[in-house]
Formats: sequence, structure tokens, C-alpha cells
Amino acid sequence: MIRKVSQAAKILATISFLFSMNAMATDLFGYFEFDYGQKTKDGQSNSTTQAGEFDTAFVSIMMQHEVDIYKFFSEVELQHGAEVTADNTGATTSTPNAAVVVERAYAEMHFHPMFNVTLGKSLSPTLWKANHYPNIVKPASEPMMVSKEVIKGGYVGPMIYGHLGSGFSYNIWTDRSSNNSSVKASNNAFSRFARLAYETKFSEGSVAVSYLAGTTESEVTSTGPAIKYSPTSIDLNLTYGNFLLWVESAASDGSDGAKGAYAVASYSFDINGSQEVSPYILFDQYKENATLDSFTNYGVGVNYKPIPNLVHKLEYYQQKNDITLSTDGFANGDQMIKYQLVYFYN
Repeated sequence: MIRKVSQAAKILATISFLFSMNAMATDLFGYFEFDYGQKTKDGQSNSTTQAGEFDTAFVSIMMQHEVDIYKFFSEVELQHGAEVTADNTGATTSTPNAAVVVERAYAEMHFHPMFNVTLGKSLSPTLWKANHYPNIVKPASEPMMVSKEVIKGGYVGPMIYGHLGSGFSYNIWTDRSSNNSSVKASNNAFSRFARLAYETKFSEGSVAVSYLAGTTESEVTSTGPAIKYSPTSIDLNLTYGNFLLWVESAASDGSDGAKGAYAVASYSFDINGSQEVSPYILFDQYKENATLDSFTNYGVGVNYKPIPNLVHKLEYYQQKNDITLSTDGFANGDQMIKYQLVYFYN
């Protein structure tokens, strides 16, 4: 009897050890984002009585596993209060834009600091998308050049990347997805992009700049030939002490192209060594080539972090445009107050 108990204990100890080893190799993390927005002025009706809206914007579940030179990563998002049906056929809810989305799912192979490969679905390595987590970006509002995808926000396909030394790095990737919204190109557009970046660090901070260029080509259809676009972008990421500055600009040629730019500046104040308050300002411009519709947006706000992984955001945001009513539901002169609560867990 004692021998049987001893054998069972060994088996349980082995299972426990294997589970602990697997837990060490696999990381589970993600974030919650809850938004509240209220128009303080409607630019079309000049009314100041607008109902506020609450949104369970994102519930993100990320998983990462590493073995040898390989890394596997996935991120699933429940967006805007999405609900999965009982038969798992999809998302169903009365909330606009609700969806269950596989935001990222890829495998990485680390061969050499100068040469690595990513295969799958991921986000483009632009300044905003590379730092897109809502507990990292300061504004509660996403710049229009990002939301309208002057440079496509994601890709499905291969990427090679690496560090060239002396602060230089590169990314080269292609995208062949069925819903490629890059520069509004449709019909299964095929995109190729290359990015060259430089970063240097100094005692008080760092400065990083990058240049991106690409081509997007739609397929030939019965209604017309292929359409080609050549999007480009440049960005700056500067930190000096507690000061942060992001600047990004992008443009694409063609009648369906667009151009845009934004700048975010913030300064962080430490409170008692454990809390952080970061006021910021946002300037955002966007213009479409075909319609010549243009938007100029301003935002001012503050981030408060009572603990490192949790942030409260409060923002005043104003949008001006040269058309009567934009497709996003904003009229010329709209003013809004936004509140955002984000918690990143790991």
C-alpha cells in the first residue's frame, strides 16, 4: 500500500513539474478597455445636449509560446461588446462594429540578429501600430491616418527583419489578404513594403526615426485593369527625460489615395514614486485625394496611472472638417469628452 502511494506521488509530482515547465514557456496576457464618450457640442445642429455612450471597446487575450528559435503568438479580441453565438457560428450583438477578431496569429523564427522571419497575420511596424496598446499610447482617440489606414495597419504573409548594427534596423513584408484595405485598394490587393529605421540612445532619452515605402496593386478584373498605389510614411519617436513626442506622416498617390499626419506630445509627472500623471496634446490631419475632404482634429487630455498596468484617460477632442457631415458621424465643429479605462494583465 505504501509503495502504491509512493508511486502515485511520483506520478503527481512529474505531472506537476511538466505543467510548471509548460507554464514557464507559455505566457498568457492581454488587456481590457472600457470607453465612455459624450458630445458636448454638435457642429451640425449647434446643440449642446447629447447623450453619452458607453462601450466595452476591447477584451484582448494574448498567448505566446517560445521553444528553441521559434516563437508563436496569437491575439484574439472581443470588440465593442461582441457575443459568441451558442453554436459558435460568429458574433451577434446589437452594438455597432461588434466582432470577434483574430488580431494577430504568427510564428517567428530567430536565426540571427540581422535576419529573422515572421509568418502569419500581424500588425505593420509603423510607429502607432508597433506601440498600439491603449496603456502605452497617450491619446484616447486614434489619429485618422491610422484609423483610415493610409498605410495598411496589418498584413497576412511573410516578413523578414533584423538589426543591421549602429542603430539601424529593417523590415520587409508582403500582404496578400482577401480584405486588404491598404490605401482603399480592393479586389484582393497585393502589397509590398519596406521600412528602414534608426535609433540612438543618450543619457536622458532616445530618438528614433523611420522611413517606409511600398506598393499596393489590385488584381485585374472584368471591369478594369489593375490599380497601383505607392504609399510612403516617415515617423519620429523622441523621449527626453519625462517628455515624449510622436510625429508620423503618411501619403499615397492615386485617386483613391489619401494623406495624413499627427503629432502627440506629453510630459509625465511621478507621484510618490509609484503613480504617474501625463498630460498630453494631440494634433491630427487627414485629407482624401478623390473627394478633397479634409479633417483637422485637436485633442488635449491626461493619463493617470495609479499602478503601472492600469490607466485612466480623460480627453477633450474637437474635429473640424470642410464638409457638412463626415462619414464617421462627426459634423464640422463637433466637440467631445472621452473617458477610457484600460488594464493590462500578465
